[in-house]
Amino acid sequence: VLMGLLPTLVGHTLIQRLARRLSPSVVALVPVGETVGSIAIGVAFQGFVPTAAEWVGALAILGGAVVVSRANVSARAEAKG
Repeated sequence: VLMGLLPTLVGHTLIQRLARRLSPSVVALVPVGETVGSIAIGVAFQGFVPTAAEWVGALAILGGAVVVSRANVSARAEAKG
């Protein structure tokens, strides 16, 4: 239940708050981040061992988040500058 409920509730709450302040590309990262949150909860509380495909997927999601975040920071700096 925690693996599904907690990331979903946190994710939807974040989407609502972030939608007012950040670019759509950053806000779009929240739902896919729920997957990484579910994996982390499973590892921490249930001794879940992710498969190789799950590790690759989580790393791809986190890598995408880094790329989008850096692009967003660069765009904001250019807009101010």
